Amino acid sequence: MIRILYTTLLLSSLVSVATADEAPPKYTLDIQLGSYTPNIDSQFERSAGSVLPPYESAFSGDPSLLFKISMQRNIATPIGTTGIGVSAGYWCKEGKAIAPTGSDASDTTEMIIYPFQLQASYRVDRWLDYVPLAPIARVGLSYSYWRIYDGSDSVAEFAPGQKATGGTLGWHAAVGIHLLLDALDPEAAIDFERDAGLMNTYFTIEYQYSRVDDFGSAESFRLGDEVLMFGLALDI
Repeated sequence: MIRILYTTLLLSSLVSVATADEAPPKYTLDIQLGSYTPNIDSQFERSAGSVLPPYESAFSGDPSLLFKISMQRNIATPIGTTGIGVSAGYWCKEGKAIAPTGSDASDTTEMIIYPFQLQASYRVDRWLDYVPLAPIARVGLSYSYWRIYDGSDSVAEFAPGQKATGGTLGWHAAVGIHLLLDALDPEAAIDFERDAGLMNTYFTIEYQYSRVDDFGSAESFRLGDEVLMFGLALDI
């Protein structure tokens, strides 16, 4: 009887240790960069020989870097990790102000967008001991706060009393792949976990589609885009 009890306690202890080892990190921090161009000009019809639409006329069609940082709370699932989190970003673009017809446009302008996201994600990562690649998918709500400045660094006006600032709602979805960097230097990964609490480090590539237009409102800026984001993810 004593032997049976001892064996049972030993097996229970081993199972508890294994379960603890398999438990996912509580949090994941993502830092990402990507080339972004708000899809504002899609609101305007364009034909051959016509004047450029307003965004391209002021800021050209070149993209600018979007910076984004996100934090999520993780929940264990049988084959992966579910996360619920938030993100915040920053994007700006300088350009040349659009002048009234017949006048000289020498003033500068700048557009700044602060995108915020509430999202759920799912990362398939239970095979990382064998293959250091983890597919991930995300979906959620988006809100972009935007402002346009004139050459004197004051908020511009679309018309007298109508400030060029506002916020736009929408949604987004993303798919990608996370490469586990711990596999490149396991000893360094162990040291990072012991000294800094970083359980896993990933190089990330994600394709994101967003539609931020107040859910189809004809009176709102269309701030969505298709963006390829690169970055680092840290499991804490």
